[in-house]
Parts: sequence; structure tokens; C-alpha cells
Amino acid sequence: MKDYYRTLGVLDDAEDIIIRAAYKALAQRYHPDKWKGDPQKANKRMSDINEAYDVLSDSAKRKKYDEEFFKNHPKNEATDSSEYFEEFDSEEIEAWSIACDFYPNLAINFQQLKKYDPILSNTFRTTLLESKDFKNSDSIRFNFERQYLTRFFGLNPEVLHLAKKLYSINEVKVALRLNKIIRAIGDTVSFEDIKNKLMSEFPHLKMTDYKAILEDLIYKLKNNYFIDLATPDFEFLYKSCHYSNTLTTYVSDSKTRYRFNVDGTSYDCDHTQMCMYLKQRLGLN
Repeated sequence: MKDYYRTLGVLDDAEDIIIRAAYKALAQRYHPDKWKGDPQKANKRMSDINEAYDVLSDSAKRKKYDEEFFKNHPKNEATDSSEYFEEFDSEEIEAWSIACDFYPNLAINFQQLKKYDPILSNTFRTTLLESKDFKNSDSIRFNFERQYLTRFFGLNPEVLHLAKKLYSINEVKVALRLNKIIRAIGDTVSFEDIKNKLMSEFPHLKMTDYKAILEDLIYKLKNNYFIDLATPDFEFLYKSCHYSNTLTTYVSDSKTRYRFNVDGTSYDCDHTQMCMYLKQRLGLN
């Protein structure tokens, strides 16, 4: 069965407005007046793009398609999209370049998401170009990253950090194996058992040194490198200095927020406030 989401370069839970924006960019790219390559390739590509858009832009057709598609493509099954990446047309690239001139973090956030999945970063870029919400790109990126990691690797902070580490060092094959393990057993075995299993299957892999991770995160907090910290980092830091893990996240006005309880007191923080709280808790002020 054809993957129409991959054809348009968007996530399979993309909103209608993002699907339309992705289609528009691709249609412009392969328009005869702009395409400089083989016209047969452009015609074939546009035929595939139109077919995908015809289905995904119609709510009834999309619902029927999803019912069949997800029978063979479970929503929590990660795939390797590293060989696939569809560039925007030249005008969209120019728009993104201009935006990056004014908001340098856009390029950083894009590249960080691309390590996980090019389609994830492509959807991130399409979302920002459509919404023009460039000033909140950090929060949007954190949300994209959080949703991606928890969808494919669950909620265990140690597993999330391991997955994040694997993608950061381009160990996609190992990350996909970790995804299969989590899908099969969930949280029925300890993280140490999962780590030992991966090490036996991939002897070349040097497993994550969590003491070194903690030292790195503390360094970033101490020096106020808040932009380098994301939700999995907060979960790891929170767990390291609390007896229980009551930390939960939610999104409000496109921004990730954090809720937790400590000694009977409830807290509700944004990204910067969470950094300051952890600094205080770890005695870094």
C-alpha cells in the first residue's frame, strides 16, 4: 500500500492545513515552468503527489485510507526515512532562509529534528512557514521531539534518553531495534535488561553513560544554556533529584508546559521556569 504521507513529506498525524501547504510547495517545485530536470520524472512525481493529496485532503477518503494503512503500519512502529527527503521548491527555500536570518534558532531546531526523521523536520518547517510562528520555534521543536520520542519509545526517561542519544550519533538501526523491543514488551522489564540486550546485539555500541549525561545537563543548567535542554532532559533531571516522578507535560498556546507535585505543593512551569526550578533544586543558583 502506498504511503501517501511520505509522498507529501508530512507526518501521518499532520493537520489538514499542513497537508495543503506541503502539497502546494511540491506542486510548485514540479511545475513545468520551474522544473529544470527530466520532464518525465516531474510528471511521474506530480502524478504521485496529486494521488496522495486527493486522498489526504478529503476527510472521508483519509479516514478510510488510515484504517487500511495503519493495519500494516502500526502508529508506534518507527521506520528509517533517512534515505528520503523532499526539498521545498526554490521559493519556499528562500522564505525559510530569510526566516533563519531573523531567527537563527530555526536552522538549529530543524537540524536537531532531522536527526530523528527527515519527514519530522520537514513537517516542522512546513508548520512554521505556514503559521509564521517563528518566535516560538523552540517550544514547537520541543513539542515535536517529545511527541516523536514518546510515540515510539514510551515514557521511561532512561529509554527516552537512550533513544535520543542513538539518533544523535546516527545509530538509527539500533534505535529501530529499541523501538521493536519497547513495542513488544512495553515496561515489563528493567531498563538495564533492555540495555544489556542491545549491547549483546550491537557489540560496537558504547552504551550511554548516565553519570556523564547528568554532568552535561547540570553544566547546561548552571551556565543557562536553556535552549539546549528539552523535555526528556527535564524528565531525567527531575528523576535524579526527586523520590517520585510526578512530572507531566501539556501544550498551551503552542508552548510546552510542565506540571508536578513536591511535598504537597503543585507547580506549573514553562520551559524557562522549569530550568530555574531545577537549578534551585540542584543548588546551582
